[in-house]
Amino acid sequence: MPSELERRKAIIVALRCGRAPKEIIDFFKFSKATVYSIAKSVKESENNEEGFLTPGKKDSRPIQFRKRSAESLILWSKEFWPPNSPDLNSCNYYLWGVLERDTNKRAHNTVDSLKAASSR
Repeated sequence: MPSELERRKAIIVALRCGRAPKEIIDFFKFSKATVYSIAKSVKESENNEEGFLTPGKKDSRPIQFRKRSAESLILWSKEFWPPNSPDLNSCNYYLWGVLERDTNKRAHNTVDSLKAASSR
């Protein structure tokens, strides 16, 4: 049986994902009173300037810093974020893939054979 905190977190996540309280009740088999009371407090917190914090996750920073942090993340689009390469060079993914594909076409018994296949 999940603890009260685990149930609360699961309901909040489901609500933030756009699930209706009825769907949450049917899926998790939680009581109507629990789901609807948490849904009500989440809805009320959307109107609250401080926002909704789950238990145990208090943010002690002043509101202006939290807002500024959130706004800075919103300004960056998905295309802005660099690729997942240490040197930020996406060309490496393509080149290493081609090299691996070409050298793995057949088995190589010696290092010289592998070098010859990679230099073609």
